[in-house]
Amino acid sequence: MPCLDENTVAAFLGGSLAPEVFPQVERHVEDCPECRQLLAAVVRADRQGGVSHADTLPSGTAEGAAPGRGSLVGRYVVLEPIGAGGMGVVYSAYDPILERKVALKLVRGDGAPGALDEVKVRLLREGKSIAQLSHPNIVAVHDMGTFHGEVFIAMELVEGGTLKQWLREGPRSWQQVLEKFRAAGLGLSAAHRGKLVHRDFKPENVLLGTDGRVRVTDFGLVRSSDFTPLPVTLSPEPRALASPEAELVTRSGAMVGTPAYMSPEQHAGRGAEPLSDQFSFCVALWEALFGVRPYPPPGATADWRLVEPPKDSPVPPWLKRAVLRGLSLAPQERYPSMDQLLAALAADPGRVRRRRLGLAAGALFVLAATAGTAWLVSTRSERLCKGLDQPVHASWNAASQGSIRAAFAATGSGDTAAAFDLARRGLDAYWKAWASMRTEACEATRPAISPDSGGCSGHARSFGPSSFPTRSSPNSRPTRLQPSSHCPGSSWLSRRKLSRRRGCRGLSS
Repeated sequence: MPCLDENTVAAFLGGSLAPEVFPQVERHVEDCPECRQLLAAVVRADRQGGVSHADTLPSGTAEGAAPGRGSLVGRYVVLEPIGAGGMGVVYSAYDPILERKVALKLVRGDGAPGALDEVKVRLLREGKSIAQLSHPNIVAVHDMGTFHGEVFIAMELVEGGTLKQWLREGPRSWQQVLEKFRAAGLGLSAAHRGKLVHRDFKPENVLLGTDGRVRVTDFGLVRSSDFTPLPVTLSPEPRALASPEAELVTRSGAMVGTPAYMSPEQHAGRGAEPLSDQFSFCVALWEALFGVRPYPPPGATADWRLVEPPKDSPVPPWLKRAVLRGLSLAPQERYPSMDQLLAALAADPGRVRRRRLGLAAGALFVLAATAGTAWLVSTRSERLCKGLDQPVHASWNAASQGSIRAAFAATGSGDTAAAFDLARRGLDAYWKAWASMRTEACEATRPAISPDSGGCSGHARSFGPSSFPTRSSPNSRPTRLQPSSHCPGSSWLSRRKLSRRRGCRGLSS
């Protein structure tokens, strides 16, 4: 449709557009920045000129009646009703100044003399505190004011449904239920930290947005825990109501809240406190988990005998115990705060046990991996450095020793047997040192020294009778063998040992 002219804007704000045209104009305003600016300009001009479409109800509408589509409540353009309760009606509305949709709640009195004045005083007194609550699990309050003798609250508009609707859509596991209620509990806890008591917590007052976020709403009965409660008296039959779902409005001389979820102290007229919200929260959670409320429906007399849940319920005992404490009839027997209740609702022994098992399994895996790596390294090192003494066995064995013994005997000298025994002991010590040096060098550097790399193994292959004493000096030691310190790798190993010793001295200095 084309952009709005001034007459259409006036009719839109005055609620006089034809019912079939109004939705078209509403959709156009949402999509057209120019028309939104025009709408905002008209509202500002009316305010500055002292004229307000809110002061002129749509034709045929009596003062005090519900505003129709297009009516102005404050600066908000009413679109359509989206909910109702004992405290009033909630509308979707449009804020032309900030160009956004809001939820607009009109709070009414009950017609009793002075009741509306008390509602106005109470809500406006607490409005500032409510608006200052900033938490992802609380519906944000943007603005408060009065409209034709009624209090209105402009709040965040949440697209989605209520927790009650979600529970009725189909079976939910106890884990799913607990997740939603814990999120709502975080909102209640934030309100308590802000010195505010909700006084009417129930599934209908918890919204589930399409974004998956849980928000507590309807703080219409909220009061500051710092204020002394207004005088409260009980009706002749405190729990005798036409329906368990019936709601009682906030007023002096009456109970406040929804009886099915109210705490014993609220039913007794002693006022509400944060522990009262905890009781209401646990009533709603018990009902969501077990499908029944923990106590009988409100009747003519108070009956607080616990209703046992179904025997075949899958809800674990630890969770039942946690909720039961929050349902204690005496406030001092409940959890000291919502935070401690939420901690108890998070203390799933199975999850803790699974976490511990996971940590233990992880530790075992690390240990096994470490041990396996060490074993592989050790095995590889053993394989690489195994058999490096083979040249010794090839050069210094029974056959070579027999040949050398014969060479000593052929000299014709005196005690050749003693001379050979002396030479054999010297050669045993030499070859043992050589094999040890070669293996140590291999283990330090990993690559094995090739048996065919020459050096000392070459001496072993060239070793023979000519290397030993002659007839003129039969008792002399062998003198032609190269020292083991000259073998391949031994010089690098010596340098490494020296550098390590120097490093240790540097660390100790």
